[in-house]
Amino acid sequence: MACSEHGIVIEVEFNNLETVDISIKLNLSERAAVKTGEAGRLDIKHLAEIQHMPA
Repeated sequence: MACSEHGIVIEVEFNNLETVDISIKLNLSERAAVKTGEAGRLDIKHLAEIQHMPA
């Protein structure tokens, strides 16, 4: 099953009659603001997630 347009990919590989390998990939993101601070160091601030309004 692959639903990459929704950010989820599930892959199943059958090894034999008793075992399978399962891979689950999630498209996750995290909001952050990055600025150059003192002495050229990067200052990273985590931001709150955007709240989406229901349609």
